[in-house]
Amino acid sequence: GRKCNFSDAVFNPPQFVDIFPDPQLTSLFTIARSKEIGVQCQACDVSALNINMDCATTEAHGVFHKEGGWPRDVNPQEADQTDRYRKKIENDEAYSRTDLQLGHQMEHYIKQNNVFNTYEDYFTDSPDVQTPDPNPLRTLHLLKDPSPIKRAAGLDHRVTGLSWSSDGGTKLAAAYSDPFWKNLFDHKENDSYIWNIERAVQPEIIFRSMSQLRSVSFNPRDQHILAGGSIYGSVGIWDVRKSQGPVECVPIGVGHSESVLWWDMRKLNAPIDALLLEPSSIPRSESVLSATCLEYDPSTPNKFLVGTRQGIVMNCNRRARTTAERIMCQYEAHLGPVQGLHRHPQLPKIFLTVGDWTTNVWTEDIRDSPILTLKCLNQNVQLLAGAWSHTRPSVIFTAATDGALYLWGILAQRITPTLCSQVSESPLLSLSTQEHGKIMAVGSKDGRLSVIQISDNLSTVTINDEVALNSV
Repeated sequence: GRKCNFSDAVFNPPQFVDIFPDPQLTSLFTIARSKEIGVQCQACDVSALNINMDCATTEAHGVFHKEGGWPRDVNPQEADQTDRYRKKIENDEAYSRTDLQLGHQMEHYIKQNNVFNTYEDYFTDSPDVQTPDPNPLRTLHLLKDPSPIKRAAGLDHRVTGLSWSSDGGTKLAAAYSDPFWKNLFDHKENDSYIWNIERAVQPEIIFRSMSQLRSVSFNPRDQHILAGGSIYGSVGIWDVRKSQGPVECVPIGVGHSESVLWWDMRKLNAPIDALLLEPSSIPRSESVLSATCLEYDPSTPNKFLVGTRQGIVMNCNRRARTTAERIMCQYEAHLGPVQGLHRHPQLPKIFLTVGDWTTNVWTEDIRDSPILTLKCLNQNVQLLAGAWSHTRPSVIFTAATDGALYLWGILAQRITPTLCSQVSESPLLSLSTQEHGKIMAVGSKDGRLSVIQISDNLSTVTINDEVALNSV
C-alpha cells in the first residue's frame, strides 16, 4: 500500500463514508476450523561426513628466564647496582609490613595443611573396582606412507613388519613391501621408516635396501642397530648412526632356503650354522617344511619357535648337536600356514599361534592339543597376526582380514571377543605391542600404520591375573 503520512495535527479525522455490514454476505461467511498444507520437516535432513585431516607440523621452542624484574635504570649484570637496589627495598617500611603479613598467612596455611594427611591411603582392604572406559582403544596416530613417488602414483606398500625399540618403545620401525609376484620387473620403492611416537608427523629415520623389506627387528641391546629380511630372501644389518643403507648384507642366493640359519653380524657372507626343518628323524627332501614366521625371546636364548606353511610349529633348541635333538617337539597348530607366533612375556612356557580363523594357546608340556582355542564366529575372516599384552597377562590381540582388531580377555570370556575395533577398511597384516603395554601398532594392506593407545583397564595388571592364568 501507500506510505503513511504522519503529522502533529490534533486527532480529529474527517469521515468520508460509513458502510454498514451486509446481512446476506454475513450468512455466507464460513469459519475454517482446520487447514492442511504440506511442509518439509527440517529435523529429518541429517548428513554425516568423515574427514581424515592432515597432520599439522608443530615445533617446540623453549624460553630460558635467568634474571628479571629489575627497573630499567638497574643493570642486572652489575652486582653493586643490584645490591644497592635490594638494600633500598629492604629499608622501606612497606616491605617489612608486607613481609610480616605474608608470613602470618603462610604460617596459617602450613598449620592447616598439617592437620590432614593428603597422601594417606583410605580403604586399602576394599577390592579393586574398575570403571568402564568408553574408549578402550584410541587411535593416537594414523601414519601414511610418506614417499612422494608412491603417493603421486596412488600406490601404497603393505606394512608387513613392525618392531619397537629397546629403549622403552619410543621408536617404531616399519617394513613396507609388495607381494613378490606383483609388478616383478617394475621399479619399486625400497624405503622403510623409523617413526618417533612423540613426534610422528614425519619419519625420523629412513633406511634403504636393495629390495623391499618384509620384516624388521630392533636389536634388543642396541636401539641403533636393526636387522631386516627382504622379499628376495636376503638379510641386512643397519646402523642408523652411520648411513641409510645396510652396513652388512647377506647375498640373495645364500639366505633363501628351507632352513633356519645362524649368522654372525660381523660376517654375513655365509651362515655359521643351519637347521633343516625336517619333521621326521630320517631326513628326506620331499618332507622338508618351509618356514613362515619365527619367535625368539632373549630371555630364553637357547630356544626358539618356528611356524611353517604346513601349519606345524616346531620348538627348537639351538645348543643341541643333531637335528633330532634340536627339534625338541612339534605342534600341529593349524590347518593352513602359521601366520603369527608370540611367546608369553611373563610365562615363557606359554605361547600363542595364529592361523586360518583361530588363535591357539599352547604350553610346552602338552603337545597333543592347545590348552585354549579362540575362534572367530565368521569363518570367512582369517587372522593374520596376534600378540600378548606385555603388562596384562590374560589379554590377547589379534588382527584379521576384515580390518578389525579383536581383543580377547581369556579370563572373562573365550567364546566371543571381549572387544572388536574397526581399525581399517583393508586387511591388517602386522601387529606389535609395546613393552610398557600402553601402546600398540597395527599395519594394514593399504600402507597405513595405526598407533593405538590402550586404556588402563586393559593394560594394568590385576592382583590375581597371573595366578588365574596359570590355573587355566
